Order: sequence, then C-alpha cells, then structure tokens
Amino acid sequence: MKLSIPKPIHGWREFAGEVGIIVLGVLIALGAQQPVEWGNHLSQVDEMSARLRRESLENRDGMNFDLASLRKSLNAVNNQLGTLDGCKSPLGVTRLASVQRPLVLLATDSAWLGVRDSALLPMMPKDVVDNYWKLDATGQQLLPILHDAQLSFNDAEASVSALKANVADAQSCVRAVQSLYRLRSAEQSLVNWVSFYQSANEQVLRGERLVPPRIRAEN
Repeated sequence: MKLSIPKPIHGWREFAGEVGIIVLGVLIALGAQQPVEWGNHLSQVDEMSARLRRESLENRDGMNFDLASLRKSLNAVNNQLGTLDGCKSPLGVTRLASVQRPLVLLATDSAWLGVRDSALLPMMPKDVVDNYWKLDATGQQLLPILHDAQLSFNDAEASVSALKANVADAQSCVRAVQSLYRLRSAEQSLVNWVSFYQSANEQVLRGERLVPPRIRAEN
C-alpha cells in the first residue's frame, strides 16, 4: 500500500495561492448561505406583521366591549344621580341602586413586545414600527385614567352603600352625590381615551400613518 505524502509548498506565491483557494471556498459558501438566511428573515417579518394585525383585530373587539360596558355604567350613574335629585328628597334613597363596577379590558400587546424586543425590528417596515410605537404609547396612557376611575368607583360604592344602609343624613347624601359626579367624570375620561385608542387602532388596521389629532381653532 502506497501512502501519498503531500508535497511541501515552495515559496510565498504558492502559499498565497493555496490560502486564496481556501478563502474563496469559504466566501462562496457564505455567499450561497446569505440568500437563504435573508429569505428566512423575510418570512419571519411577514409572520410578525400578521401577528400584529391579528392582535389589533382582537383589540378592536376588546375596545368595543369596553365602550359598551362604560356607557352602560355611565347611564346607571346618571340614574343614581337622578334618584338622589341633589339630596332634595333623602327619604327616596330606598330606590337607589347599588354601584356596579364596569368591566374594562386592556388592549393586549404581546405581539408588539415580541417585535420590539427582537432582532427583526430593523427589518420591519418603518411605517408599521412607527405606528405600533405610537399605539403602544396611547395604550400606556390608559393606565392612570383607569386607575383614577377605579378609585372613583370605590369611593362612590362606599358612599352609596352607606345611604342604602339607612345612613340617610344630609351630609352622607351630599357625599354620595359628589362621589357619583367624580365617578361619572372619571368614566367619561376613560370613554374618551378608549375611543381615541380605538380610532388609532382602526387607522393602523387600514395601513394609515398615525399622526397627532388636529385641534380645531376657536374663532
């Protein structure tokens, strides 16, 4: 059995040629791999875009539910204020309904967080990324408004419950009326902001660029 012994390389020119062949082979391999990786990235971008749209569609249903729930609660608060009638008839509190807490669903953002924190963010369409940054900021503004509404609800619930428990003195009635007005104001603010978020979400679904709302000039 004969063994083939590699011939020694003579001179720098021959050495450079051998190295050049190796480098060229590596570059060819890398060049062939890049289109495959680029295609995979584009496929992931399409998948991320589809997930964002599905999430916005789900949030549309959530915002519709929130607005219906809040408007029902506002109607109930107005009825309670009508029953109390500015505390002119304290003896009528037996007809006063209990304060019912409205159920409010916050918009989900798991798909957006997945895009925001991924290496694919620079590859996403610029307008899409810009819209979802703004939509996320709008959703974050809902949190303190919702918190204020919850505090107002707790206060109104306690005040009205005291009246229904026959603590029907004038001071308690006035406190209940004031707390109901605060609750109505807080819920109306929440309705306004949910409506604003809903409008922004619909713009995103239509592929429109989100811009600050125009303020109508007063004459």
